[in-house]
Amino acid sequence: MKSLRRRISLHLFAIVAVATCLASSAPAPATTPIMELVPPYDRIELPNGLVVLMLEHHELPLVNFELRFRGGSTLDPVGKEGLTDVTLGLMRKGTKQYDAEQLAEELDFLGARLRLGAGLEAGSMSAQFLAKDVDAGLALLQEILLRPTFPKEEVRKEIDRRVDGIRESKENPRSVLGIYYSSFLFGGHPFGRSTDAVSYTH
Repeated sequence: MKSLRRRISLHLFAIVAVATCLASSAPAPATTPIMELVPPYDRIELPNGLVVLMLEHHELPLVNFELRFRGGSTLDPVGKEGLTDVTLGLMRKGTKQYDAEQLAEELDFLGARLRLGAGLEAGSMSAQFLAKDVDAGLALLQEILLRPTFPKEEVRKEIDRRVDGIRESKENPRSVLGIYYSSFLFGGHPFGRSTDAVSYTH
């Protein structure tokens, strides 16, 4: 028994010795260069507390905006999931100065892209304009953000459109897999609810 233990001890000692030699002879790992994932940008805080992050690229004559604010679908009341996303979508359906058709025409005239929507913890507005139209584009964004009117007929049309979309998506398992998985994973927590509408009829 003692001889067996001795042989095992010698084998283990030999293995450790070989491993130590290999480790000492292995080349030192190359140092990974530190990469800047975000190019240099300017941070500006306005008097009203709004923080602006500005990143300049002059390869193309385009200006992109992205506005984010706390909110998101986690604040939707139970039974009215999707309310935040619907509200943001309706902001482009009419303002004090433009109705939905006029707003669409103004955006088309500027060749602009505009998207409003809600994530789990934030709402967002993103837009793109030609650099030469930046003043007109900013004025239009201001109109949409500060003076939406939410016309009743547009609210009804938007809700109907989204409900039809949800019904269609239920016929495609892949479309709803993420919703069911989130519900399974987070249970009754707001993260387990959809950012899109579950019940717009309330």
